Amino acid sequence: MMPLNQLLVGGVALLGIALGVLLRLLVPEEAAKGRAYFTMLERVLLAAAFVPAVALRVIARQWLVVAPLAVLLVVVLLLRFRWRIVLNAAVLAVLLVLTASDENLFLLEASLIFLYGLPAGTLAGTVGTQQRPPRAPAKAI
Repeated sequence: MMPLNQLLVGGVALLGIALGVLLRLLVPEEAAKGRAYFTMLERVLLAAAFVPAVALRVIARQWLVVAPLAVLLVVVLLLRFRWRIVLNAAVLAVLLVLTASDENLFLLEASLIFLYGLPAGTLAGTVGTQQRPPRAPAKAI
């Protein structure tokens, strides 16, 4: 695959996060109801996004790359801070670069990153925040 095509595919893959944020802005009540499902889906897709990169390195017997990827997966899954989406996007971009040598795995990785971006973007900025009760309107005197 040509480098420009890889760059475009990578850009489109990371657009999933923007679409997830847009989804949260357009229908916040649905995002609030589906928070548990979005969290579960985000974790499953994040773990699945590591599979092509790890598989490619295991097949090539590059164990010095596999071990840090496994540690990185555990760290990324355990992190729970408000803007972790930025770190996750950077990690996923690195995974995309690691699979660039095999065209089929590269496209699979890009698809998984796009799918990960939808629930992750919907949850972005909501970890640790509490829903405030609606304010009562001020009474006219």
